[in-house]
Amino acid sequence: MTDITWNGASGDWTEADDWTPAQVPASGDNATIAGTGTISVILGGGETAAVSGILLDNTNATLEIDGLLNAETISLDAGTLANDGTIADATLVLDGGTLSSGYGLYQGDTIVGPMEIGGSDTAVVQQGLTVLAADGTSPGTVTVDGDYATLEFNDSETFDNATVVLGSAAGIDMLDTEGTLTL
Repeated sequence: MTDITWNGASGDWTEADDWTPAQVPASGDNATIAGTGTISVILGGGETAAVSGILLDNTNATLEIDGLLNAETISLDAGTLANDGTIADATLVLDGGTLSSGYGLYQGDTIVGPMEIGGSDTAVVQQGLTVLAADGTSPGTVTVDGDYATLEFNDSETFDNATVVLGSAAGIDMLDTEGTLTL
């Protein structure tokens, strides 16, 4: 297992020169995006990354997922994780950072901390979703509140350990399922 740190400027996740040591994080590695500068790290559409862990700890940083990200743990201490692709089989720990869904697929994930789907974001769930409170054990909360904010479940899904709050924004907030939803 190697600890690999983003080394500064904005760029593509798959560029080895943007990491220290100069290698793209791979299965078993821990990736850290920290510091104080304004940066954007993008996992592009059609790209896949698989890592053990990710720590996002820079208020001015955005990690944008347009492709497929497999990670055991993603810790959002600061900054924004923008999911416009797929995050699979991960535990996302929301501890000060922001999770933005755009049109993001959550595939067999666990969210620790309050999940908020706002604006016109759509969070799509496939292969179940578990949401826990910040303590990691109590039931969590998903708030769907924004102009056309949507929580969508593909096929027959299980939504474990959570309360869903449909907000009061001017638009239409939606909870949508294409099969049986087990709560």
